[in-house]
Amino acid sequence: MTNTTPTVLHAIDARFAGESAAFAPSAHDPVLVLGHARDARAISQLLGRPVQNAPRPASGRARSRIAEGARVATGATTITWHCQGSGNPGSGSRGSVSAGSDRVRIDAGRLPSRDSARRALGLGSELVLAPLADRPASVDARTLLFITGVIEIIGERIAVALPAAARRLDEAMTYHRAAGLVSPCRIVDDAWLCAIPAADVLIAPVDAEDDPASSSLRALAEDLGIPVATTAAWHLDADAATNSLPAEIRATVTPVLERARLARSGGAPVPATVPA
Repeated sequence: MTNTTPTVLHAIDARFAGESAAFAPSAHDPVLVLGHARDARAISQLLGRPVQNAPRPASGRARSRIAEGARVATGATTITWHCQGSGNPGSGSRGSVSAGSDRVRIDAGRLPSRDSARRALGLGSELVLAPLADRPASVDARTLLFITGVIEIIGERIAVALPAAARRLDEAMTYHRAAGLVSPCRIVDDAWLCAIPAADVLIAPVDAEDDPASSSLRALAEDLGIPVATTAAWHLDADAATNSLPAEIRATVTPVLERARLARSGGAPVPATVPA
């Protein structure tokens, strides 16, 4: 008789590993998500099966105790941690330690199609901007809305999608109302990676190069055929805005949007990364 007992517990610290860590576990391995319930829901949605969830404790030792308890409860023999870097997140854990998210190529085929993702967000034919990130908390919503406002100033009409767990989201929505922006903003409370196919242009966060999932995300963007804007003007924080910013945005953003329109209309292919 074949033993189907899982052998590895995948412990995902959602704050560091991000949603791309969900692509690592095998079909039968149990998964423990340390983080908010919304983090667990997102990972569960990406995996297509239930996961265990526990609040993220303050100490590494407590994290290890929670994971060890889950390991025993599921009958797993080892624990594989998915976290930023390769260090052990706490004493007492057994088995291997893995960076997880920086070693996984995200299978675009496991994500919704562009049409399905756009329908889920209530989007029509407008060009959609979205951040390229697998950790929603790494997204600065205020900066994305500021960029949206400047794009409106130069006469473009777009929509923007943001994860519900993004930083400064309340401030961003206050800005959206106060500035009278007409670009619709869609807030995604489920798995953020599932919303990325809806985008026409992806904006890399300022610290994208320091993100262990950066190479996987850029490969995903390439697979989906979505250009990634990496120019400095797209990255400027709203708090550091200058009078020259609209001109800079016009010079760098407009070509990106035109490439996105061309690709969507069946024209020439769009490079995955738009050079500065």
